[in-house]
Amino acid sequence: MVIATALLQRAPATILMHHQSRCAFAARGERRKHTSTLVSTTSCDQTSEELIAQNNTKHFHCYLLRSLDPNHPLKTYIGYTTNPSRRIRQHNGILKNNGARRTKSARPWEYVAIIDGFSDKVQAMQFEWAWQHTGKSKVFRASVGCDVLARKMKRNRGVRARLEELSVLLSKCEPFASSSLRLHLFDEEYHNMFQHDVLLGEGDSLSENNATTILNALITLDGMPFPSEGESMTISNSE
Repeated sequence: MVIATALLQRAPATILMHHQSRCAFAARGERRKHTSTLVSTTSCDQTSEELIAQNNTKHFHCYLLRSLDPNHPLKTYIGYTTNPSRRIRQHNGILKNNGARRTKSARPWEYVAIIDGFSDKVQAMQFEWAWQHTGKSKVFRASVGCDVLARKMKRNRGVRARLEELSVLLSKCEPFASSSLRLHLFDEEYHNMFQHDVLLGEGDSLSENNATTILNALITLDGMPFPSEGESMTISNSE
């Protein structure tokens, strides 16, 4: 009887201690959870800041290549890159990784044109797709005013055909026409072809505003920003 009374007297204290222990454990768990949330949020914020900084320092380009293989005089390739100097070496097999499958034949390749000034990767890749698929692109088809003409332009081969498509994209297709894009042509031959054959060949279909848009985008050879970082743009066939 005495033992039972003692146990009853101790029970409230034991229950209270157990309750306090559970509360303390829960509190520690909440603190850990809160700390984890803070760390996670800070990590996300840092990641976002890093991505923004990376986006501000990167340059996004679309480009046109021409095969120098005499067996493929009309073969061209349109692509996207953030590093033109590295990309041309990949296409020519000088760097073995990540070269496009379609350029493994008909080497060596050279740049005809590079377009830069895109706000981000998404816009550059949208431009690349529209240029690669002018017969399917809604903005291109609407700009030329005729689906049949758009498909016909796509079927044409060679540098001039691709530059004719480029002139439409730069002058008539939104949002590209109002995006302050810059066009770099890599040889006097391509400058003359674009200015005299392509632009003058547009005739009445090219308004004064459209012509001004294109000519404002065209950078002289002296203003060419490539090659950069001391990298050579010399084209060679390593195979």
